Amino acid sequence: MKPLLLILFVTLSIPSSILATDHSDLETVINSYFEFWSDQNMKDYRSLFSKSARIDFRSKSGMIQSENLEDFIDSQTQSHIFSPVPMKEIPLEKKITIGKDIAQVMVYWKLTAGKRVVKGWDFFVLNKEGGTWKIIYLIFQNEN
Repeated sequence: MKPLLLILFVTLSIPSSILATDHSDLETVINSYFEFWSDQNMKDYRSLFSKSARIDFRSKSGMIQSENLEDFIDSQTQSHIFSPVPMKEIPLEKKITIGKDIAQVMVYWKLTAGKRVVKGWDFFVLNKEGGTWKIIYLIFQNEN
């Protein structure tokens, strides 16, 4: 966990004058994250993550539940299988900070499943691997 905190600190400490301003390729990855999940396209959804990605969920009580990538993808697949209605998650607001080959993205999102609506936050750290942005860390929390 300490290396991830260091990455977040370093990313936030970089003066804005040296940060990249073209967000288009990163926006594509983040938009695809929500589109693939909503379309239940777990193969392409998984491809957005680095093989060693770490995923954490923060509960309302502040407890952190960690999963490796395979367990996370499985849990997301199961949530679609057992949902009585289709689920759709859309980004409502994004804040992007890009260094040279590392980025931090905060997304405020809305998930709808029939009449049920849940909102929350995803905080991503991405690394450029072979010219492609990959999610190396994700922590998410529901608002309600």
